[in-house]
Amino acid sequence: MKRFLGFDGYDNAWNLVKYTLGSHDDIGDQSNGNAEDGLTNWDKRHRYFVDQLGGREDWHARAKCRLAWALNIAMPGTPLMFMGSECLMASPHVAWGYWHDGSDDHGDHRFNWAVAGDPTGREMRRLVTACNAVRWQHPALRADSLSIPHEDPDNQVLTFVRQAGDNIVLTIVNLGEQNFVDHSYGVRTGGHDGQWTQILCTQDAAFGGWDGAGNAFYDPFTQGDGNVYVNLPKWSVVMMRRK
Repeated sequence: MKRFLGFDGYDNAWNLVKYTLGSHDDIGDQSNGNAEDGLTNWDKRHRYFVDQLGGREDWHARAKCRLAWALNIAMPGTPLMFMGSECLMASPHVAWGYWHDGSDDHGDHRFNWAVAGDPTGREMRRLVTACNAVRWQHPALRADSLSIPHEDPDNQVLTFVRQAGDNIVLTIVNLGEQNFVDHSYGVRTGGHDGQWTQILCTQDAAFGGWDGAGNAFYDPFTQGDGNVYVNLPKWSVVMMRRK
């Protein structure tokens, strides 16, 4: 993930399009599900991201999709989302969760409007709306800036900072199964002192997580050891803004 964050080789961050949830080259398949021999080579298989991870009925697959889009809007680059990912478009059968502009041997793969408004689809749409608003409201997320002050490979946690003037956003990514509660996880802020407030947690209940997962009503200060201490749910992105 660290290698994926930057924009080396481009003059500006916005010159580089990022798509953590996949593009038409990752999801589209005009070969009856066998593009690039995907039926025998899983790594080449064209599928919606949620289907790659276990399907939209799988809680972890949904959590990872929420994480992916929040990461997409937080890191440098212009975010791209393939149609349907905003409501966890997928196949009823994981084997055939790809995009096709009509029917093929495995049914109709066009946009399934029923999932756009079902409970699972609404949760993801709320998450996408919240993420897009955070990016719009914080110029740091559209700036040519990136620093990585915190790496914790043992717990699979990585943190990066984006800055535009006084607007400083700290993004904490937990790619592991461990929940850190009681504001016990210390995150290095890269020398940015002051008080922080949460602007996004992908495991909030409204998005399909749970009550109390994040840091609502809790605005911590950077401590003397250079860390800010937060709740950090499993498979999550938590974003904090310096007040």
